[in-house]
This record gives sequence, C-alpha cells and structure tokens, in this order.
Amino acid sequence: MITIDQDRLVKQFMDFVQIDSPSFEEAPFVLALGKELKALGLAVENDRTSQNGAGNLFSVLPGTDRGLPPILLCMHTDTVEPGRGIKPQIEDGQIRSAGTTILGADNKSAVAATLEAIRWLQASRPAHGDLEILFTWGEERGHQGARVFDVSRLHARIGFVPDGGGPLGTIITQAPYYDSVRATFLGKAAHAGLTPEKGISALVMASKAITRMNLGRIDEETTANLGKISGGSGRNTIPERIEVEGEARSLDFRKLERQVKQMRMAMEEAAREWGGQVQVEIKREYDGFHIGDDDPSVRIAQRASRAVGLIPIIASTNGGSDGNDLNAKGIRTVVLGMGGRDYHSTQETISVAELVKLSEWIAALVLESGRNR
Repeated sequence: MITIDQDRLVKQFMDFVQIDSPSFEEAPFVLALGKELKALGLAVENDRTSQNGAGNLFSVLPGTDRGLPPILLCMHTDTVEPGRGIKPQIEDGQIRSAGTTILGADNKSAVAATLEAIRWLQASRPAHGDLEILFTWGEERGHQGARVFDVSRLHARIGFVPDGGGPLGTIITQAPYYDSVRATFLGKAAHAGLTPEKGISALVMASKAITRMNLGRIDEETTANLGKISGGSGRNTIPERIEVEGEARSLDFRKLERQVKQMRMAMEEAAREWGGQVQVEIKREYDGFHIGDDDPSVRIAQRASRAVGLIPIIASTNGGSDGNDLNAKGIRTVVLGMGGRDYHSTQETISVAELVKLSEWIAALVLESGRNR
C-alpha cells in the first residue's frame, strides 16, 4: 500500500507556489527545487539552457532492481501570469490563491507530488527500475526546455508527463500538431483627412482577411485563432503596417495544412485586392502524437490508475505539452491528468485529496513499470 505524508506534501506544494517562476524567470524555483532533490540524496544536473542560471533539471532515482526497465517523469517549472506573489490558502479541503493570481498547481502540484512519491519509494524500497526525472523550463511558452533538452542523456524509452487537464486517471494519448501564424500587412501611409485617397490601409486589408478566415472550432479535431493585432501610428494617419498573430492546431496534420493554407490565401487575396502586400510566416511549433491503447506506456498508466483506486480514462487533447516534444524525440510519452480545476485563471484550485492521490498515482507508475517486462 502506498502511504503519502499528506501534511508534508501540502506544505511543500504551498511553499513551492510562493516562489515566483513565470516563464523565463524560473531560476529561483529551479534553485530551490535542486536543493530539495539533493536533500533527497539525488544527483542533479542543470543544463543551464535558459536565463540567469535556469535550465532543465535532470535527476535519477536509482532503481532497487537494475534489471527492471527505467521510466521518465517530466514536469515543468514555469507558470503563467498573473503568477507573482501567490498567496495560497486552504478552505474546506480546497487549495486556492487569494484570488488575484493563479495558484500554480499547473505544474507545481505534480512537482511536489513527485518529490513525495520519491520519499515513499526511498523508505519502502519496492522493486523498481531507474526513475529518470526531468523538470523543464519554458513549457508555457512553447515547450522551450523540452525542445532543447538532449534526450541522449535518457535511458528510458517510455515517459509520463503529469501536466494534463481532466480528472485524475485521465491518460492522454493524442495531442495536436500546432502552427503559429504571423502576418505583416503593408500599405501606404497618408493623411486621413487631407489625402486619404493616396493611402492604402493595411488595417482594412487585415480586417478583410480576417472576415474571410475560418476561425474558432473548425471541426472536432481542428481549431484556429487570431489572438493579436497591432500597428498604426495615429488615428489621423492611414495605417501602412499592421501585424497579426495567431495559430492553428489539429490532431490531423493534413487538416492543419488545409487550415493554414486557407488562412494564408485569405490574407494574400485581401492584400492583392487593396493594392498592398502581405508577408506571411507559418511555422510548425511542434508535432502532434497518437499513441495506441496497447502501448506499454498506456498499459502502465492504466494499471497504476487502478492500483490506487482511479478509473482510467483514455482521452485526447487539443492542448500541447512537453509530451509533444518528447514523442517527437522518440520517447513514447503519455500525458496524465492532474486533477484540479480552472488552470491558467485566478479561480484555479486543487483539492488536498487530489494532491495526495496524484502522488500515489506517480508512485504506482514506478511500481507498475517494473511489471511491464
């Protein structure tokens, strides 16, 4: 039976979320986390691929049976905004912030739960292989840490990323391909009151293009969005330069290609009709993945779920994670639901019971991996 020290786990989680670690400013938390891992007797490597000494932390809990296969656990150290000065509080078994910031359970609940699982494994010494542990930086801004991490350092061929939405027991086996879309519309400036006929409005071009794009929910596998528009120099000047940024994502890369092609054509047609130009950049930010239900990573996650009283739920997501990049690098990785609610908002919460169960689930993953010969 896996027994987790609830009080110690909750205290560590609440301590962790009070260390500011917005994306690209993870250094203080990375330093604190490194000290905690060393206090557990683990060697810690920092690849220092981020800023101010921050980077990906890599550590290994040696197996009690080196003949059993290793597995990888991967979490991230950064949080979204508003995530500075978090003041966690517990009310009726729910942990939340004071209401002006996020809580930071994404992903510090998994970080704290993993450390407590390690303590149980060290004390109980059940049979298991090496547990390789990776804490990445910059996940919330395009999986930057996972993207640059050198996976040749890993011996594990399967991995688990406890960083998904949904209830505990959720096993995410499919995630999207993702393209960023950036466009610069170029027109001609002129005085809006004196000589408007001499101008070519980049803003009108952008507006016309937007009205022609398929945006929002395209189908059950595909979405598209424009999230930022900027430019112009003043209300009395025909704007000669407007920049637009957006995205498209799909579980089917062929659908993604069709979607971004439609977006590009809408922009090019609008610019041509109004006598201007547009420069479009479409970039594949990360590839999707789809892991079969009979894959060892899925079977282990299912058995571990049942072992701690959770109901396994196979799911897909249209959100990305470090799992996208690890799969692209050849590590068969599934993403696990963390429990909790309202991530990336000031209403974010996770219950004490969910935090404890997450730690049990992580420990069970290590145990069940040893039975997957």
